[in-house]
Amino acid sequence: MRRVILFFGALAVSVGCAAVAKYQADATLSPSFDLRRAYRLAVLPPEYSRASELMDALNREGMRAGFSVVERSRVEEILAEQEFGYSGVVDPSTAVQLGKLMGADVVLISQASEKYDAEYESWNITISGRIVSVETGEILYTCRARGAGMDKTYATEGAAGNFFREIRKARGQQ
Repeated sequence: MRRVILFFGALAVSVGCAAVAKYQADATLSPSFDLRRAYRLAVLPPEYSRASELMDALNREGMRAGFSVVERSRVEEILAEQEFGYSGVVDPSTAVQLGKLMGADVVLISQASEKYDAEYESWNITISGRIVSVETGEILYTCRARGAGMDKTYATEGAAGNFFREIRKARGQQ
C-alpha cells in the first residue's frame, strides 16, 4: 500500500511540474533574419524589477541559441558612459546606437512582468521583446514568452528559454 501511495504521489508531482513547465511563446521571425549567420547580441536591460537576473538568463539562452553575447558588464559600462539608467531601453533608435557602441550586430530590447498564481502556487513571468538589427534598425525577431515555476528564478529561466525557442528550432537545435 505504501508503494502505491508513493507512486501516485510521485506521479502527481511530475504531472504538476509538467503542467508548470509548459512551453508558451508567440514568436515571429523576419524573412531578413539570416539564421545561418553568427550574430553578436547585446541584451539591453529590460523593464523589470529583477532586470539583472533576467539579463543573465537571456544572455545564457542567447548563447544556447547560437549568438555570441556582449558581456553584461560591458553593456552596463556603456550605459553608464551614455548616462542611461538601468530602467530599460525601449526606443529602437537609441537601442541601435547603443548596440553600435557595444560592437553588437543585434540588440535585444525587452520588458517583463510577473504574477503570482495562488491557485497553483506558482509564478508566471512574461517576457515581451524584439531583436533589432544594429545595421538597418529592422526588427528581425519578436516574441512574447512565458515561463512558470514555483519560484521566480525558475519561472524567469523558463521564460528566457521560451523566448529563444523559435530561433533554436529554426537553427535545427532543441
